[in-house]
Amino acid sequence: MGQYSNSVISAVIHTPFKIWIILGIMILFGVRSLKKQVIYPPQLLLVPATLMCFKFPIFFHRAPYVYISMLAVGLLIGVVVASHMRISWQKFPKRLVLPGGPSTLWILCSFFCIKYGYGILHAIDPVQSSHWAWIDTGVSGLLPGYTWAKGLYFSYRYFFDRQKPLI
Repeated sequence: MGQYSNSVISAVIHTPFKIWIILGIMILFGVRSLKKQVIYPPQLLLVPATLMCFKFPIFFHRAPYVYISMLAVGLLIGVVVASHMRISWQKFPKRLVLPGGPSTLWILCSFFCIKYGYGILHAIDPVQSSHWAWIDTGVSGLLPGYTWAKGLYFSYRYFFDRQKPLI
């Protein structure tokens, strides 16, 4: 046990600076989402498209089914969450007004912790981490699915379903 605790401390200390920058950016996005946001609907699709671009090679992996199934689960969760959010729109300029809340901060921090924990496990014991690779792959599909669903749902409501009140 002492060997692994020293390895974990060493892994945290020797983590590249770019990882801490990514954590800072994720926290910044999460803190910004605590306040009410006024955004243009197509901007909602920018984050999920970026997340999908980073994981594009997984489709050529020997078993992309975990990623695709978790992407579907993320889509389902995103639609459920988005359908219960109280949103409104501004007439000029055409923007959506999304309420603030801690959910994005929690999701991003959880995503980072799971990915970082798996990275430490992989650095310490690659053989043991291979048994848990499905968690890493699954989490990589869950976040893009969630953000795609929210972006598509809000865009649909904004562009095509205006007769139904958003509030």
